[in-house]
Amino acid sequence: MADNAIEKARAHYFGAADIPYPEAFELSERWSHWSQLSADKIAAFASTEEAIHYAQQYLGFEHRHSADNSKSHWPKYDDALKADFPDKIDLIERLTESPLSHPRTVADFHGRTMSNVMFWHAYEFLATHCRVGDVGAIAEIGGGIGVLARLWLENSSKLKTYILTDFPESLFYAELYLRHHFPETDLHYVTESDGCEVLDKATIILCPAQLAGNLEGIGVDLAINSGSMQEMTEGAMLWWCNWLEAGDISYFYSLNYGLQPIHARRGGSANWMCPRLGPFWDTLQLRLDPPIVREQSLRHYREVLYRRTAPQDTQERAERASTLLAAHSTPVSINREQSVLELLDALRLSPSISLVMRLVQILGTLFDYRPKELIYVCRVGLELSDVSDNERKILADLLSELSEIAAEEHSSAVPSAPLF
Repeated sequence: MADNAIEKARAHYFGAADIPYPEAFELSERWSHWSQLSADKIAAFASTEEAIHYAQQYLGFEHRHSADNSKSHWPKYDDALKADFPDKIDLIERLTESPLSHPRTVADFHGRTMSNVMFWHAYEFLATHCRVGDVGAIAEIGGGIGVLARLWLENSSKLKTYILTDFPESLFYAELYLRHHFPETDLHYVTESDGCEVLDKATIILCPAQLAGNLEGIGVDLAINSGSMQEMTEGAMLWWCNWLEAGDISYFYSLNYGLQPIHARRGGSANWMCPRLGPFWDTLQLRLDPPIVREQSLRHYREVLYRRTAPQDTQERAERASTLLAAHSTPVSINREQSVLELLDALRLSPSISLVMRLVQILGTLFDYRPKELIYVCRVGLELSDVSDNERKILADLLSELSEIAAEEHSSAVPSAPLF
């Protein structure tokens, strides 16, 4: 089965690799590097196991480490999951690693096979499945080798369709991984002639990122992006946000970097803020650094769960934004990070110069570094029609200063050494 699977995946890759990307879809330096590494290897793999092991050891799909180096931390990771989902302990203890995973990274943990990153993947599954509920159709933007898709397909009673869209180099590994785990499940690889009717063609649908525009308007219950929207260039990130807006999508879940230093663009954080949706989404979950993030990452992650809502009138949105501004405008109310998250959400609902200047005050003076979101906030402020001359000068001067800082990028951009 493995040889047949790898030939199918290779044929799909070579059929999609030369399809042009949308004009705005410039790859970040980080993923240009990894995509080229992958492209150079795809023709040579002899088995599914060899390909998956290479992806886990050399490519940037996940922060996987050797079990010897990480296992002492696993009890803390397990505690973090159970702290967030105390009523789902039975489910947590059923989530296990794939037998395909690199043997140096897995070990027994309380009777089940785990790795350091499997606790993270388990969190992504729980954060979507438990908060949205069992759904019929999912679209994942940037699904890596397909781990989250596997967890959903193994643990959902209602799921009928899982769409995974990514670079062709990434889909090569996802196809191998998912064919191995679900050999009897229909899998369809999207071609240039496919459109939204693709939902009726298979349970697992793999869509090259270049062809995701063919699916614009797709109807799914839940869209997911975890850990890759932050790595997109500004243009590519906005392209995907427009794709989400155009779709018939009920929920969108994002777990991506937030409040990163303004100069940290090459090391996996390539845009000023993500995601950036319009006002017609209700925010059901908004927080910085869930417990599993605090245990596994030195970076901040902004977690958001949106539910699409019917359009509200302008006044209603302005009142909601004003209420959020008032709640974070007195010293006694300030929780620095949560204030920023909620005020940025208010800015999404109804931009105003008052919100912009409050965010500039917090981001510019209450942090000991300059968060990237400050550039986004300044740009929003400069586009407002009611900005005063003095406010415009403040924002323009600050934006000029920030742009100089951002140009001094650090050098730890694209690791080429094995990850473990």
